[in-house]
Amino acid sequence: MASIVFFSEGPLTYFSPVSSSTGVPVITDVTADEYLSFAKSDIEPGTLHGAINGLGNAKRALHLMIDTVLQNYGMLVHNPANFPTKLKLLDQVGLIALNVFGKLNIERNVAEHEYSAPSVERVQEFIDVCHLLRLALERLGQDVPYQVVAGIRDTGEHVLLELEPLLGYLSFRPLIEPVVRTISQFGTEVEFVTTIYRVPEAVGISESPSRTLELRSKNVDEWAGIINGLVEYQGRTGRVTRVEHDLVTIWQSMTIPTGVFNQTRMAEMFAARVHREEANTDDLSGLTPATTSLAIQPPGDEAAPV
Repeated sequence: MASIVFFSEGPLTYFSPVSSSTGVPVITDVTADEYLSFAKSDIEPGTLHGAINGLGNAKRALHLMIDTVLQNYGMLVHNPANFPTKLKLLDQVGLIALNVFGKLNIERNVAEHEYSAPSVERVQEFIDVCHLLRLALERLGQDVPYQVVAGIRDTGEHVLLELEPLLGYLSFRPLIEPVVRTISQFGTEVEFVTTIYRVPEAVGISESPSRTLELRSKNVDEWAGIINGLVEYQGRTGRVTRVEHDLVTIWQSMTIPTGVFNQTRMAEMFAARVHREEANTDDLSGLTPATTSLAIQPPGDEAAPV
């Protein structure tokens, strides 16, 4: 099923997802879950030594979880900044509000025990918070749209917008002679191009991008609105099988060697998968995919009919 998301403001007028993925983990020798497991084992004896070690492992788990969320959306590679700056980036693109971390005393737990002795109870509290945060952050790595057909508000262009998380940039590849439709949204006519089975409804797509945009904190105002749009969409989807309009939407997975994963552009992985599916799929020419749309407005505005 094709989905179209319309925006009342921001750099995009709409986008229609082409390919999504379950995120791009930061590959390390020790996982966040393992660090949390170590932390729990550290405090079991109830000693000061164990509390100090437990706090250190819980901090490592937290930092790795934050880095993973940033990498899911291409914001890590160019921003190896300090922890507070990373939290600010998450807030700026709408992933996690800074006040959430404040309510959970995250920054206080990370900073207050640098050279003081933490209590076992305080470390246990921090470990529990990290476990809850892990569940929330894991959800933010599901169904991230890495390729979307989008409308650029300033220029009126229709492009294939690609997010490359490991390389940390957005690329804009113009559609060539697309089939443009219109719909009434937010009290005005909006042009859009829909997608069908991952293939943009267009004569072609430019091989070279007309623009690339690196996701750096110093130019965050240029790209935060785009990433926020992807986050808004991701937050409204879920990896469950759905039956709508006589179509069944199911999810599949890919297994990729880590060496290949770290050296391959996301767009290349999607292209390879589509080619495999085309070679192994029966003729689907008789199917007519349904299209759904979603209108997103700033909080407080009256939602337009969809």
